[in-house]
Amino acid sequence: MKLLCCGLTFAVTLLTANLVQMATTTSLKCLKETLNICAIPSMVQTNSSEEVYLPDLSKKSVLQIVTGNLSIFSEKLSIQLGTVKKLQLGPLQLKEIFVKPELLELTAGRNQIEVVKFETNNADYKLQLLDLRENRMNNLDSFEKLVDLRELHLEGNALEIIDLRVFNGMNNLEKLFLERNQLTTLLARETIELPALRYLSLSENKLTYLEVANWQLKSLTECDVSANNLVHINGLEGQFPSLDTIYLTKNWWDCVWLKETLSLFNENSVTIKDHDGNCDSKQIVDNICCVPLIDTNITNHDELSKLSSLKEEQTTLHEALKDRFECLKREQEYKLTTLEKDLKHLERKAEKLIPTADSLTKFEFDELKKRTQTLKSSIEKLHAIWIKQKKQNDLTKQSLQNTIADQRRSLDNEMKKTAEIQAQFGLLRDYVGSKLMKRN
Repeated sequence: MKLLCCGLTFAVTLLTANLVQMATTTSLKCLKETLNICAIPSMVQTNSSEEVYLPDLSKKSVLQIVTGNLSIFSEKLSIQLGTVKKLQLGPLQLKEIFVKPELLELTAGRNQIEVVKFETNNADYKLQLLDLRENRMNNLDSFEKLVDLRELHLEGNALEIIDLRVFNGMNNLEKLFLERNQLTTLLARETIELPALRYLSLSENKLTYLEVANWQLKSLTECDVSANNLVHINGLEGQFPSLDTIYLTKNWWDCVWLKETLSLFNENSVTIKDHDGNCDSKQIVDNICCVPLIDTNITNHDELSKLSSLKEEQTTLHEALKDRFECLKREQEYKLTTLEKDLKHLERKAEKLIPTADSLTKFEFDELKKRTQTLKSSIEKLHAIWIKQKKQNDLTKQSLQNTIADQRRSLDNEMKKTAEIQAQFGLLRDYVGSKLMKRN
């Protein structure tokens, strides 16, 4: 009997150990081992501590993982790639990915990637194609390692500012996709040389101004700057000798700059591939909307003065209402305190009175007591009304404070926009002034 129990205990222990092993490790297999390709239909990691093991990839050049749930494609996991040169990752809900130096192609679009990690040593990266479209990246830290890149997809991320020096040294880069980000600034404090770049897309961002004097892109044939807030592009003349096609619509071009630039494009046989439809209040030049140059000194000065006055008026109103609430509160509290004192005085006086023939009759005493109770009830009602009014006043006060805070934020935003527009038109005035000086 004891032997049987021991046997059962051992079996249960062994089974439990196997279950634990199964719960903490996941071994994957290739669905189809066609030539040099390994396709894995799904990769699921139930928790971050679970170990994931790829199949033997020692004779494979392409690994495809179609879908699944994997938050981090780690360095430890990349070591298992073996001879794989092309890594194709579908939507895995990835947040972080390690780039193996030996890879030639890496696609991991439509994930949630915020962090891209590289070797910390001076490893030579061979990557030629990197596709990280539709992720959550807000920086390009260490991307300068990727000197062999030929095609880079970063569209649909969260990039706001890019220092273009990160691309210096990418002498083989032919296509650069930066559309649908949140770009406001492209920094080029020194010469940016991309001798092989043929296609550049900056569309659907928040760019207001481009300075391209330091952009050395001698092979650029197609450029898309549509759907931004651009007023003009400075340093464009003679900058891109191979430019053949450009997209310009859905911007805020200065009409003077646009006319001159379209004339320049016509002389150099550059094709405008898109056209604006309805320009509403804007003007139109060769099917592209534009805005005439205005005297921003007067306009913005008046607008800023109005905004400042309105802000001061709202601040004054807020302080006045605050003082009024406090004054009303003090008055009501004083009245209630006085009434309560009078009530207690009457109650003490009534308790001392003894209805006799020489003082008060029983009827008179009852009448005085009734009047005291009525007075007490009135005070209680008044107190309840005051409490209700106080709560209402507090709510009104809070609502007013929230409204004023919202209006202040709105005013601040408007002032920032006004200042930004003023700076843009200041640049335009300098540009037009320099053109007029050249003509004279």
